[in-house]
Amino acid sequence: MLAIDKEGIDVARFYNSIGVSAFVLKYRVPARKDVPGLPKWWAALQDAQRAISLVRKGARTGTWGTSINASKIGFAGFSAGGHLTGHVSVTKQRIYSPVPGVADLTSPRPDISIFGYPWYLLPDNTPPKWGEPYALSPEFEASIDSTHPRSLFIHNEDDPTAPVQGNK
Repeated sequence: MLAIDKEGIDVARFYNSIGVSAFVLKYRVPARKDVPGLPKWWAALQDAQRAISLVRKGARTGTWGTSINASKIGFAGFSAGGHLTGHVSVTKQRIYSPVPGVADLTSPRPDISIFGYPWYLLPDNTPPKWGEPYALSPEFEASIDSTHPRSLFIHNEDDPTAPVQGNK
C-alpha cells in the first residue's frame, strides 16, 4: 500500500513548516525482476541514491536556494520506506553506473537517517524469543559500522507489522 500522503507529503509539509527543507521521493517498488549482481531492492535503492545525490548537488549549486547544507542531507522513511532508509544508509557505493555531468559525482549516502517504524530489519521480520540474542537481517548485519549516518528511530510498541523489537 502506497501511503505517499501521510508518510510523504504530510511529513514534508511538517518539516517545511518548521524551517527544514524536505523533498518527497516516489521510488520504484522492490517487486521487480532480479538483476544478477544486484539485490532484490535494486530499483528502490537506485532511486534513493540518485535522489540524495540530486539534492546534495542542488544544495552545492544553490538550485534549492541557500538554506540547504550539502553536508547535512537526511533520508527518512516509514515502514517499507524505513527498510529503504536502512539500505541507503549502509550502502557505501553507488549501485548504478554514474552519469557524468549529472549529480552522480556527489555522495549517494545520507548524513542523517530517520527510521519510522521500519519494516523487515530482522530476519523473517520476527523478533527473537525472550532471552535470545538479536540479529539484524543479513543485508544489514555486516554493514553497520562507525561510518553509519546518525540515526533516529520512531516506533510504536504495538505495531504487529514492524515489531518495535527490531530497533536495537
